[in-house]
Amino acid sequence: MAEYSISSEVKALVKQLEGFSKTAYPDAKGHSIGYGHFIKPGEEHLLDKSLSEEEAEKYLEEDIKSHQKPWMGQLKEDTPSGVVTALTSLAYNVGPYSPGLKKAVAAINAGDTDGAAKIIAEYNKSYDPKVGAKVTNQALVERRELEGRMLRGEKIDPKEFRSSSTGVVDRVKNFFGKPTSPNFSTSASDGPSTSNAAILQALKELNMSLKTASGEKEYFDRLRMEGNGLWAAQ
Repeated sequence: MAEYSISSEVKALVKQLEGFSKTAYPDAKGHSIGYGHFIKPGEEHLLDKSLSEEEAEKYLEEDIKSHQKPWMGQLKEDTPSGVVTALTSLAYNVGPYSPGLKKAVAAINAGDTDGAAKIIAEYNKSYDPKVGAKVTNQALVERRELEGRMLRGEKIDPKEFRSSSTGVVDRVKNFFGKPTSPNFSTSASDGPSTSNAAILQALKELNMSLKTASGEKEYFDRLRMEGNGLWAAQ
């Protein structure tokens, strides 16, 4: 099979699962921007950039290529497009060299679709600094279920994906290693609340494009989107 396959189906699913942010936000041990593009060394200019959707799509296409290249050539030529899309979503989320991805590709080539779905279903945990270990993440459970359905041949509308996770809120919480308050605002119209002051100040100090009121509103718009389940936690 070809090194990569950037179909409209692949792009639509990754866009829906990753969500769009025109400014950088805390993610894992660094920052991401656009459609979940992790900012790498040499791309520090993106930390202060406001990215258009067209620019973000270019990064998305390059990211899809880099996440497919290590394993796409191993798939059989007649592998269904839905399987490629599901495996691309997994690779984008857990990395193109993940042992589970390698096992899933082998299972697909052997005709064991159910086995592949069971393998990827195990990748449903994220690190929780409160307990110092990985714990089950509902957003990842739902993402793996969606990918499993695609592996089995179901035609999925990416827009049906909904997550109970607060996504960006979780990423901010994990980034600072402390929980947000129970009344952490998830509505742009609510404005920054007193309980959010410390986190907002920390984000400002990290130059997270929150230097103006409009910047803060933009950040809370992202939180509101997360609460509606339009993004998935990384």
